[in-house]
Amino acid sequence: MKQKRIVHVSGGFGILLAVLLFFDDQNIVPWALLACLIHEAGHTAAICLLGGRVGAFRLSIIGAEIVPARARLFSYPEELLITAAGPLVSIGAATLFAYAASPFHSEGAFLFAGLTLVAGVFYLFPARPPDGGRLLTPLLL
Repeated sequence: MKQKRIVHVSGGFGILLAVLLFFDDQNIVPWALLACLIHEAGHTAAICLLGGRVGAFRLSIIGAEIVPARARLFSYPEELLITAAGPLVSIGAATLFAYAASPFHSEGAFLFAGLTLVAGVFYLFPARPPDGGRLLTPLLL
């Protein structure tokens, strides 16, 4: 039996990542990718807590997308919770990282906290496909 790919990476994502890494002389891109991973982990956790399963991850030039397995359809309130989980986890993690880094005055930890905060706030931009647009769509229907 042929196994399905769980992670789909577009060529555009590969090119964008290569360009960002080429110009990243301060090694910020890996930390930004980790901040985005934390954001997506929030969505994944919400899907799993609501009894769903993740079918696939898609990485494209416009960002990451989690595709739930269609074994269970989510209601509008559940969709809102899943969508809001990413930014909430990002903002919460940024707060925790900044608080934990405070006694040590670690520039690297503050940078990571800032990147995680930016990821959470950026995804709240009210357009589709980011989370802000996905949050507004069911509210406007």
